[in-house]
Amino acid sequence: PITYLAKFTDMSGKIYAYKKEIPGEPLHLAPRSIGFERYYYSQPNSGGPRDNNRLEDLFSDLESYWTPIVDNLQNKNQLGEKIDYFFQFIALQRARVPAARDAIELWLAKLVQHRIDRIKQLDQLPPLPAGHESILDDLQISIDPHRSIHAIPKLMNEFGEIYRLAGLEIIHNCTNVEFITSDNPVIYFGYNKSKDDLIPYPNPPAQ
Repeated sequence: PITYLAKFTDMSGKIYAYKKEIPGEPLHLAPRSIGFERYYYSQPNSGGPRDNNRLEDLFSDLESYWTPIVDNLQNKNQLGEKIDYFFQFIALQRARVPAARDAIELWLAKLVQHRIDRIKQLDQLPPLPAGHESILDDLQISIDPHRSIHAIPKLMNEFGEIYRLAGLEIIHNCTNVEFITSDNPVIYFGYNKSKDDLIPYPNPPAQ
């Protein structure tokens, strides 16, 4: 969200954005010029045009609390009743981003493939077209992006359980090392993983 990236801007109101494929050539631009995809949260309407704004408006309402929350944190003040909005905002950043939605759609595609394979094993398919006997082996499965939107509340609830079990600490950066965020700003790992297993992007970029 722009309101999130705005806290990373320099004196000119811009951020330095580093693209993974060319990290040595940072872009210097305003937050509203990066980190977005048109109609990413659009939903179909029964019997009418798609709804492009409902989720964006809902997100914007929650995002309005972020700036005063960060101001409180910077001044080392207690958040009080704002703590709930703080948790909701972070949980939303975990659930709404492409890293989360892509993983859901990849999982659903694997589920479809598994069911197709199972039906083949049970010999419950009709005869395949002549000359295309391997058509199912080369199948490209696409998942309706609307399905991963439906997963957002569940992902947020699951992240709420992480908070409940693990707790949270606020760390103030008192060094000269600048903090870098990403398009997947919330990452957590199981306590039983070894250091070498802590990989933030388990799915290859091409997926």
